[in-house]
Amino acid sequence: MPNRRLARPVHRRLLAAALLAALGCASGPAPRDHFYRLQVAPPSRAPAEPTLHGTLEISRFRADALTGERQLIFLESSDASEVRRHAYHRWVDPPSVMLQIQLAGYLRAAHAAELVILPEVRVRPDFLLAGRILRLEQILSEAASRVVVELELSMTRMAGGDVMVLRRYRESRALDSRDVAESVRAYGEATSAIFERFLAEVRAMAKRPSE
Repeated sequence: MPNRRLARPVHRRLLAAALLAALGCASGPAPRDHFYRLQVAPPSRAPAEPTLHGTLEISRFRADALTGERQLIFLESSDASEVRRHAYHRWVDPPSVMLQIQLAGYLRAAHAAELVILPEVRVRPDFLLAGRILRLEQILSEAASRVVVELELSMTRMAGGDVMVLRRYRESRALDSRDVAESVRAYGEATSAIFERFLAEVRAMAKRPSE
């Protein structure tokens, strides 16, 4: 006759394993992570001559702790005080790096300076461009969902330290749904509009006669 005392623990372990397997099947697969790149449209035109004569360095953007994370953020309404994160939707880079790289590429394509570099090149620049991310968020409203991008951009001439441009730029784009992928496309459109406005201001400033 088999030993019943030894058989009981074995039966319990088998029952527990079967129960865990059943729960795993019922809950389904784990949610999939989604990663996004910011797509910025190239400048509409680029002059033959550079707008700025010299080297322009683009610093890494600053941001608050939550906006600077890779997870995309949202608010349930325009007047909500709580900022939340999309659990499984992330940028491929932190926004502070992502916008720095996108702006550098945009200004190179626009021939904004003789040379447009990032700090790791370690060349003494003639101009320094600094940015701060004030808002990069999706607003989920029943009436009018949208994304909002707000950046503060400043350009300084290193010789003399005078500030050439210092302005806040804000753009929003309406959304047809709460789909995160749609919001990413809207982020790209809003950011492109800000870059275009900033470039126009730099070009206008460069045309002014020097004092």
